[in-house]
Amino acid sequence: MQALDFLIPKINKDEQKFLLKLAKDSIEACVKTYSLPSVDKSKLSNVLQKDGACFVTLMIKDKLRGCIGSVVPHKPLYLDVIDNAISASSKDPRFPKLSKNEFENLTISISILGDLFEIKYNTLEELFSLIEPFKDGLVLQNGPYQGLFLPSVWEELPSKDLFLSNLCLKAGFEPSNWHNDIKVYKFRTLYIK
Repeated sequence: MQALDFLIPKINKDEQKFLLKLAKDSIEACVKTYSLPSVDKSKLSNVLQKDGACFVTLMIKDKLRGCIGSVVPHKPLYLDVIDNAISASSKDPRFPKLSKNEFENLTISISILGDLFEIKYNTLEELFSLIEPFKDGLVLQNGPYQGLFLPSVWEELPSKDLFLSNLCLKAGFEPSNWHNDIKVYKFRTLYIK
């Protein structure tokens, strides 16, 4: 299970540019015109019309300004990009709605998620050995609690211990209470910027 890269959807450079423009146009419509961009489905490739899951991340001057996404594919990828771009700009509970002025300084990235794979482990040390920093994103589940970090979070939290501890806190449970009932899933992303 080391080579997970093949599980990331294959999206060519033109499709990547289209998705970034679609995200930008959707956010601009949300903050300026309040009308969604129109998309001619007949001109979309099959991969963009296939169900997909993505996160849209907004940054201003290297600081997070919003990030919303889907963990499981449940709608066509292009629609998921539209919905998550709008949500990242207006519904991220950590930030107020994006303003017109902020839009001008916005940097947008999209992380398209590959399949989730549950990591089976017996000890925390064994779990550490099955995680590849800077490549693996993780989802933790413990009862009703869940948290997700994209692979890009490794840039801020470069050690496995820091990464997992902060993900536990994000998920709403204490890292000191680590046990085998915590389900761990890993995934890879196609990062578009």
